[in-house]
Amino acid sequence: MSSPDHKDWLVIEALQRGIPLMDRPFAVLAEGIGMDEGEFIRRVGALKERGIIRRMGLRIAHREAGVRGNVMVVWRVPPGRVEEVGMLLAEQPSVTHCYERPTFDDLPYNLYSMVHAADPDAAAGEVRRLAELVGVSDYQMLHTVRELKKSTPIYRQPEE
Repeated sequence: MSSPDHKDWLVIEALQRGIPLMDRPFAVLAEGIGMDEGEFIRRVGALKERGIIRRMGLRIAHREAGVRGNVMVVWRVPPGRVEEVGMLLAEQPSVTHCYERPTFDDLPYNLYSMVHAADPDAAAGEVRRLAELVGVSDYQMLHTVRELKKSTPIYRQPEE
């Protein structure tokens, strides 16, 4: 896979600032970086085909939308089942993040997922359903005490 060129990075950086809600948002983004809309769209498609852009999607402020049952679930999964269990969890609509992590003596959990539901009781019920679905009974639910920072990562063109 070839690395993004300078113009690709302009497209990536423009997309990261957000897509405006309008009839032709890519025309506006393209104009902002001195590119025509057609080239901008072609570059987005090529970046996606090359796997550099994996997805583009909407992000909502879930608390403001009424989603109050949010919990990080750490799972202790046998090493030979991590990929299988991770894929099953990742397919569930209630799971927004799912990733493998190394274990430590005092933290033996190797699969982490973020589960969302209407309220904490619904989230706990959803976690029980997920545990039954994947056949893993060794897990812990880690509830947020306080949110200190929430932001989307911003990628910049590497210095030459």
